[in-house]
Amino acid sequence: MKKREITKLLSSSGWAKKSSEEVYEEVKKCCQMLSDRLGDQMYFFGSKETELDAFVFGHLFTVLTTNLPSSQLAEIVQKHGNLADLCRRIHEEHFKDLQKDS
Repeated sequence: MKKREITKLLSSSGWAKKSSEEVYEEVKKCCQMLSDRLGDQMYFFGSKETELDAFVFGHLFTVLTTNLPSSQLAEIVQKHGNLADLCRRIHEEHFKDLQKDS
C-alpha cells in the first residue's frame, strides 16, 4: 500500500520518470538556492534557528552521514560549505551529547 502511494505521489509531481542525473541536477539547484539564501549567516534568518534550519539540517545531515551506495548526493552538499557548516553547527549544538551516551 505505501509503495503505491509513494509511486503515485512521485508520478503526480513529475519525479517518477526522472533519471538519476536529472535528480542530481535538481539537488544541485536546490542546494545552490539554499546556499545563496544562507549566505554567510549562522542560520537562514540570522542569528536564531528556525524551523527552516531544522528542516534543512534533517535532510542534509542524513545525506551527509548515511552510507549510501553512491556518494554523489553528499558530494553535491559538501560543495556548499555553508550548508555543510550549518549541519555541523546544529549537530554539535543539539546532538553532540547523544554520541557520548551511546
